[in-house]
Amino acid sequence: MTETNPAPLSQSYPAIPASVPKARHALVALAAGALVAGEQLEAIALAASEALTNVVVHAYPRAPGGNAAVLASQSAGWTGKPNRCCSASALMPSS
Repeated sequence: MTETNPAPLSQSYPAIPASVPKARHALVALAAGALVAGEQLEAIALAASEALTNVVVHAYPRAPGGNAAVLASQSAGWTGKPNRCCSASALMPSS
């Protein structure tokens, strides 16, 4: 395996159901670019879907129209091993 250094992801999506697959795809692409594969890549996709869905359902219950900020980057000290990727991932509502 050759070490790669994908650019960090910093993107805002409307907090609507249609944004979930778009944001998930961006996170999975970042992880795949950092040589993550197989079950770990599937786990990242699942965690992203769960977190993004929580933002859509729970972050703006009384005031729809908010955004979900998706921030992710490769962790420092990446060695190319499957357990060393994207440790700085965060999903949070933004106004």
